[in-house]
Amino acid sequence: MKKKIFLAGVILSAVLLILVECNPDKRVRMKEVRLFTETMCRSDEHIKDLKFYFQRPGLRAEMVYEGPLDKEKLISIMEDFKTLVDVEFMQKIGDNYWGGARPSDFILYIYSGKDKEGNNYDYLIFSQYNKTYRSDENPDNIDGYKTWTIGGAENEGVLYKN
Repeated sequence: MKKKIFLAGVILSAVLLILVECNPDKRVRMKEVRLFTETMCRSDEHIKDLKFYFQRPGLRAEMVYEGPLDKEKLISIMEDFKTLVDVEFMQKIGDNYWGGARPSDFILYIYSGKDKEGNNYDYLIFSQYNKTYRSDENPDNIDGYKTWTIGGAENEGVLYKN
């Protein structure tokens, strides 16, 4: 009887380990993220939800925003995220969630009062470490999350780039 219970425990542990490892998204739960999220939600009543996820090789945030979203508001949201996302912060994400490797990019998906089903975002705000998708430490290729782009999902393309 003890062998059966032990064997069942080993099998259950193996199944749980497989299920946990199959989900590539890791919810980011760091102090900086928690404080930033609280500040953003308090400062704008239209932000109904904001969560951060790490999935190699990038950091992703998802925001549910209920209310009018014009270009100026999107730029304001982008400016808020620029205060958080820099080389130092992204290195902390890498240290905590990826064994020290720095994430290559940051993407904020904004869902404007819609369901998040099927990844039907309305807008995205994007920045990356390298200027190109080729990852190297050549100084000519390092942007360091300084260039930000805002895009729209409904064939609007790039709305803003700085």
